[in-house]
Amino acid sequence: MKLKILQILFSGMFMIVTNHSVAVDLNCEPDDERCKKEEYKITIYKQGRDEYDKARQTGDFTKVYFIARELANLKDRRGRMMLKMVYIQLGWGKHNNLPQAYAWLDQGVKDGLEYAPKWLDRLHSEMSPSELEKAKVLIDKASD
Repeated sequence: MKLKILQILFSGMFMIVTNHSVAVDLNCEPDDERCKKEEYKITIYKQGRDEYDKARQTGDFTKVYFIARELANLKDRRGRMMLKMVYIQLGWGKHNNLPQAYAWLDQGVKDGLEYAPKWLDRLHSEMSPSELEKAKVLIDKASD
């Protein structure tokens, strides 16, 4: 029993140190690039999931936003789902920086995400004129 516990602890420490998900069995050859990419996506997704849980407590969705966008840009369905969850939180005004949340949602609209306009409109109705002006500045900076 103690040996099994030690093995589990070591395996967890190894995952943290190497930043790889060793628990994922993809049935791959050692040099299979497809599997390396999938293992990378799974590792990043797990980090994003942890960051999402933290963000719901702290109100700072910055890390999870960028993780979700990275995964979504890799055409990963988990990343797209995570990004949608982040956009919902942003639309509810849960991010501690409403102008930044607005700019991110605006980018989602520009990316053609069909659900983003709804959340952008909702957030817009929650923001003050000065917050909206700050958001416009952020959007303008991003387009430069």
